[in-house]
Amino acid sequence: MIPPQLVARLADGVDSFHRLLRSTPPDVPVVTCPGWDVSALGQHLTSIHGWATAALRTPPDGPEPAEPALLDVTGPDLATEYVFAAQLLLDTLDDLDPDNPCWAFGPPQRAAFWARRQAHEVAVHRFDLQRAAGEVPNRMPVDLAVDGIDEVVTMFFPRQVRLGRIPPLTRTLAIRPTDAEARWVVAGDGTAPDSGVDEAEATVEGTSHDLALLLWHRVTLDDRTVTLTGDESAGRAVLGSRIVP
Repeated sequence: MIPPQLVARLADGVDSFHRLLRSTPPDVPVVTCPGWDVSALGQHLTSIHGWATAALRTPPDGPEPAEPALLDVTGPDLATEYVFAAQLLLDTLDDLDPDNPCWAFGPPQRAAFWARRQAHEVAVHRFDLQRAAGEVPNRMPVDLAVDGIDEVVTMFFPRQVRLGRIPPLTRTLAIRPTDAEARWVVAGDGTAPDSGVDEAEATVEGTSHDLALLLWHRVTLDDRTVTLTGDESAGRAVLGSRIVP
Protein backbone atom coordinates (compact mmCIF):
# COMPACT_ATOMS: atom_id res chain seq x y z
CA MET A 1 0.00 0.00 0.00
CA ILE A 2 1.22 3.50 -0.81
CA PRO A 3 1.20 6.11 1.96
CA PRO A 4 -1.75 8.16 0.58
CA GLN A 5 -3.95 5.08 0.94
CA LEU A 6 -2.73 4.50 4.46
CA VAL A 7 -3.33 8.12 5.44
CA ALA A 8 -6.86 7.88 4.03
CA ARG A 9 -7.48 4.74 6.10
CA LEU A 10 -6.04 6.49 9.15
CA ALA A 11 -8.30 9.54 8.65
CA ASP A 12 -11.38 7.32 8.32
CA GLY A 13 -10.50 5.48 11.53
CA VAL A 14 -9.87 8.74 13.38
CA ASP A 15 -13.33 10.04 12.41
CA SER A 16 -15.04 6.90 13.71
CA PHE A 17 -13.00 6.77 16.90
CA HIS A 18 -13.68 10.45 17.63
CA ARG A 19 -17.43 10.02 17.11
CA LEU A 20 -17.62 7.06 19.46
CA LEU A 21 -15.39 8.71 22.06
CA ARG A 22 -17.86 11.59 22.23
CA SER A 23 -20.95 9.41 22.49
CA THR A 24 -19.86 6.46 24.66
CA PRO A 25 -19.91 6.77 28.48
CA PRO A 26 -16.30 7.03 29.66
CA ASP A 27 -16.58 4.28 32.28
CA VAL A 28 -17.81 1.56 29.89
CA PRO A 29 -15.36 -1.39 30.03
CA VAL A 30 -13.37 -2.22 26.91
CA VAL A 31 -13.60 -6.00 26.96
CA THR A 32 -10.88 -6.49 24.32
CA CYS A 33 -8.42 -4.46 26.44
CA PRO A 34 -8.77 -6.03 29.91
CA GLY A 35 -8.61 -3.47 32.69
CA TRP A 36 -9.37 -0.50 30.46
CA ASP A 37 -12.50 1.56 30.12
CA VAL A 38 -13.38 3.94 27.29
CA SER A 39 -11.49 6.81 28.91
CA ALA A 40 -8.32 4.74 29.25
CA LEU A 41 -8.53 3.68 25.62
CA GLY A 42 -9.05 7.26 24.45
CA GLN A 43 -6.20 8.55 26.59
CA HIS A 44 -3.91 5.83 25.25
CA LEU A 45 -4.61 6.56 21.59
CA THR A 46 -4.33 10.32 22.13
CA SER A 47 -0.90 9.79 23.68
CA ILE A 48 0.21 7.40 20.92
CA HIS A 49 -0.72 9.92 18.22
CA GLY A 50 1.36 12.54 20.03
CA TRP A 51 4.29 10.13 20.25
CA ALA A 52 4.08 9.35 16.53
CA THR A 53 3.98 13.05 15.66
CA ALA A 54 7.08 13.67 17.78
CA ALA A 55 8.82 10.71 16.10
CA LEU A 56 8.11 12.15 12.66
CA ARG A 57 9.99 15.28 13.73
CA THR A 58 12.97 13.40 15.22
CA PRO A 59 15.96 12.38 13.07
CA PRO A 60 16.65 8.64 12.71
CA ASP A 61 19.70 8.81 14.97
CA GLY A 62 17.98 10.98 17.57
CA PRO A 63 16.70 9.80 20.95
CA GLU A 64 13.39 7.99 21.16
CA PRO A 65 10.69 10.61 21.72
CA ALA A 66 9.02 10.60 25.10
CA GLU A 67 5.43 9.44 25.02
CA PRO A 68 3.16 12.30 26.15
CA ALA A 69 1.61 11.93 29.58
CA LEU A 70 -1.91 10.57 29.67
CA LEU A 71 -4.51 13.32 29.89
CA ASP A 72 -6.62 13.59 33.02
CA VAL A 73 -9.82 14.27 31.07
CA THR A 74 -12.79 12.17 30.02
CA GLY A 75 -15.91 12.37 27.90
CA PRO A 76 -16.30 15.27 25.43
CA ASP A 77 -13.11 16.97 26.70
CA LEU A 78 -11.10 13.84 25.94
CA ALA A 79 -12.74 13.57 22.53
CA THR A 80 -11.65 17.16 21.81
CA GLU A 81 -8.08 16.45 22.90
CA TYR A 82 -8.08 13.25 20.86
CA VAL A 83 -9.13 14.84 17.60
CA PHE A 84 -6.60 17.65 18.12
CA ALA A 85 -3.76 15.11 18.50
CA ALA A 86 -5.01 13.04 15.58
CA GLN A 87 -5.33 16.05 13.29
CA LEU A 88 -1.83 17.21 14.20
CA LEU A 89 -0.56 13.75 13.21
CA LEU A 90 -2.47 13.85 9.92
CA ASP A 91 -1.22 17.36 9.14
CA THR A 92 2.36 16.33 9.89
CA LEU A 93 2.11 13.30 7.60
CA ASP A 94 0.58 15.49 4.91
CA ASP A 95 3.53 17.91 5.13
CA LEU A 96 6.20 15.23 4.80
CA ASP A 97 7.44 13.17 1.89
CA PRO A 98 6.89 9.44 2.62
CA ASP A 99 10.66 8.94 2.34
CA ASN A 100 11.46 11.70 4.82
CA PRO A 101 13.95 10.22 7.35
CA CYS A 102 12.70 10.11 10.93
CA TRP A 103 12.96 8.10 14.12
CA ALA A 104 11.04 4.81 14.08
CA PHE A 105 11.19 1.63 16.13
CA GLY A 106 11.19 -0.54 13.02
CA PRO A 107 12.18 -0.34 9.38
CA PRO A 108 12.05 1.79 7.40
CA GLN A 109 13.07 4.85 9.39
CA ARG A 110 10.93 6.99 7.14
CA ALA A 111 7.69 8.92 7.50
CA ALA A 112 5.88 6.09 5.67
CA PHE A 113 6.51 3.86 8.70
CA TRP A 114 4.26 6.04 10.86
CA ALA A 115 1.51 6.31 8.26
CA ARG A 116 1.37 2.53 8.27
CA ARG A 117 1.72 2.04 12.01
CA GLN A 118 -0.91 4.61 12.98
CA ALA A 119 -3.40 3.36 10.39
CA HIS A 120 -3.24 -0.08 11.98
CA GLU A 121 -3.20 1.31 15.53
CA VAL A 122 -6.46 3.12 14.87
CA ALA A 123 -8.04 0.21 12.99
CA VAL A 124 -7.57 -2.15 15.93
CA HIS A 125 -8.59 0.37 18.57
CA ARG A 126 -11.66 1.39 16.57
CA PHE A 127 -12.66 -2.26 16.76
CA ASP A 128 -12.12 -2.13 20.55
CA LEU A 129 -14.24 0.98 20.95
CA GLN A 130 -17.01 -0.22 18.66
CA ARG A 131 -17.27 -3.45 20.65
CA ALA A 132 -17.38 -1.46 23.91
CA ALA A 133 -20.06 0.86 22.51
CA GLY A 134 -22.23 -2.06 21.38
CA GLU A 135 -21.79 -1.35 17.68
CA VAL A 136 -21.13 -3.97 15.05
CA PRO A 137 -17.45 -3.29 14.26
CA ASN A 138 -16.47 -2.14 10.80
CA ARG A 139 -14.66 -4.74 8.78
CA MET A 140 -11.19 -3.61 7.76
CA PRO A 141 -10.76 -3.13 4.02
CA VAL A 142 -8.86 -6.06 2.55
CA ASP A 143 -5.84 -3.96 1.58
CA LEU A 144 -5.50 -2.57 5.10
CA ALA A 145 -6.04 -5.92 6.82
CA VAL A 146 -3.52 -7.72 4.58
CA ASP A 147 -0.96 -5.01 5.27
CA GLY A 148 -1.72 -5.34 8.99
CA ILE A 149 -0.97 -9.06 8.91
CA ASP A 150 2.25 -8.35 7.05
CA GLU A 151 3.25 -5.75 9.65
CA VAL A 152 2.82 -8.26 12.46
CA VAL A 153 4.66 -11.09 10.71
CA THR A 154 7.52 -9.13 9.15
CA MET A 155 8.06 -6.31 11.66
CA PHE A 156 6.56 -6.94 15.10
CA PHE A 157 7.32 -10.64 15.45
CA PRO A 158 11.04 -10.41 14.48
CA ARG A 159 11.33 -7.35 16.75
CA GLN A 160 9.92 -9.28 19.71
CA VAL A 161 12.59 -11.95 19.18
CA ARG A 162 15.35 -9.40 18.57
CA LEU A 163 14.53 -7.56 21.80
CA GLY A 164 14.58 -10.81 23.77
CA ARG A 165 10.91 -10.58 24.68
CA ILE A 166 10.31 -14.07 23.30
CA PRO A 167 12.68 -16.82 22.17
CA PRO A 168 12.64 -17.99 18.55
CA LEU A 169 9.59 -20.16 17.96
CA THR A 170 9.95 -23.91 17.83
CA ARG A 171 6.54 -24.47 16.17
CA THR A 172 5.37 -23.21 12.78
CA LEU A 173 2.13 -21.68 11.56
CA ALA A 174 1.10 -20.64 8.04
CA ILE A 175 -1.32 -17.76 7.59
CA ARG A 176 -3.58 -17.86 4.53
CA PRO A 177 -6.22 -15.14 3.96
CA THR A 178 -9.18 -16.36 1.93
CA ASP A 179 -9.76 -12.98 0.29
CA ALA A 180 -6.25 -12.14 -0.94
CA GLU A 181 -3.30 -13.73 -2.70
CA ALA A 182 -0.90 -13.62 0.23
CA ARG A 183 0.83 -16.20 2.43
CA TRP A 184 3.15 -16.05 5.42
CA VAL A 185 4.79 -18.46 7.85
CA VAL A 186 5.35 -17.54 11.48
CA ALA A 187 8.43 -19.52 12.51
CA GLY A 188 11.85 -19.29 14.11
CA ASP A 189 13.06 -15.74 14.53
CA GLY A 190 10.75 -14.28 11.92
CA THR A 191 13.35 -13.65 9.23
CA ALA A 192 11.80 -15.90 6.55
CA PRO A 193 8.04 -15.19 6.47
CA ASP A 194 7.68 -15.99 2.75
CA SER A 195 9.06 -19.53 2.80
CA GLY A 196 7.81 -22.90 3.96
CA VAL A 197 4.08 -22.26 3.72
CA ASP A 198 3.35 -25.81 2.63
CA GLU A 199 5.68 -27.28 5.26
CA ALA A 200 4.19 -25.45 8.26
CA GLU A 201 2.82 -27.69 11.01
CA ALA A 202 -0.50 -25.87 11.04
CA THR A 203 -2.39 -23.41 8.85
CA VAL A 204 -4.89 -20.76 9.90
CA GLU A 205 -7.31 -19.47 7.27
CA GLY A 206 -9.97 -16.79 7.27
CA THR A 207 -10.69 -13.34 5.92
CA SER A 208 -7.81 -10.90 6.21
CA HIS A 209 -9.91 -8.88 8.68
CA ASP A 210 -10.39 -11.83 11.01
CA LEU A 211 -6.77 -12.96 10.71
CA ALA A 212 -5.48 -9.46 11.56
CA LEU A 213 -7.69 -9.39 14.67
CA LEU A 214 -6.54 -12.90 15.58
CA LEU A 215 -2.87 -11.85 15.52
CA TRP A 216 -3.68 -8.90 17.78
CA HIS A 217 -5.59 -11.18 20.17
CA ARG A 218 -8.93 -9.48 19.52
CA VAL A 219 -10.49 -12.78 18.51
CA THR A 220 -9.41 -16.32 19.35
CA LEU A 221 -9.53 -19.67 17.62
CA ASP A 222 -12.45 -20.53 19.87
CA ASP A 223 -14.52 -17.72 18.32
CA ARG A 224 -14.57 -19.80 15.12
CA THR A 225 -14.16 -16.81 12.80
CA VAL A 226 -11.07 -18.54 11.39
CA THR A 227 -10.19 -22.17 10.64
CA LEU A 228 -7.13 -24.00 11.94
CA THR A 229 -5.94 -27.13 10.18
CA GLY A 230 -2.95 -29.37 10.75
CA ASP A 231 -1.34 -29.71 14.18
CA GLU A 232 -3.64 -27.79 16.52
CA SER A 233 -1.05 -27.67 19.29
CA ALA A 234 1.42 -25.96 16.95
CA GLY A 235 -1.12 -23.37 15.88
CA ARG A 236 -2.14 -22.59 19.44
CA ALA A 237 1.48 -22.42 20.58
CA VAL A 238 2.35 -19.82 17.94
CA LEU A 239 -0.79 -17.76 18.46
CA GLY A 240 -0.37 -17.92 22.23
CA SER A 241 3.16 -16.48 22.09
CA ARG A 242 3.92 -12.76 22.34
CA ILE A 243 4.51 -12.14 18.65
CA VAL A 244 3.01 -8.68 19.20
CA PRO A 245 3.81 -6.37 22.14
